[in-house]
Amino acid sequence: INFRRNALQLSVAALFSSAFMANAADIPQVKVTVTDKQCEPMIITVNAGKTQFIIQNHSQKALEWEILKGVMVVEERENIA
Repeated sequence: INFRRNALQLSVAALFSSAFMANAADIPQVKVTVTDKQCEPMIITVNAGKTQFIIQNHSQKALEWEILKGVMVVEERENIA
């Protein structure tokens, strides 16, 4: 009985982890590079829903990243090194 329970637990864990990985792979990614003079791209428009932002900071200081809807900040991250 213990063997069956352990096998069932492993099967369920594998099922959930593969489902999570499939969903994570479906999330669109946007790459952003920041230098001391500018951000590339300067303007980003994304569809509603989840988006993963990959930020590379090539400037000399930590920075703050804000996602705006018009003039309202809807999400932010601080001290990105």
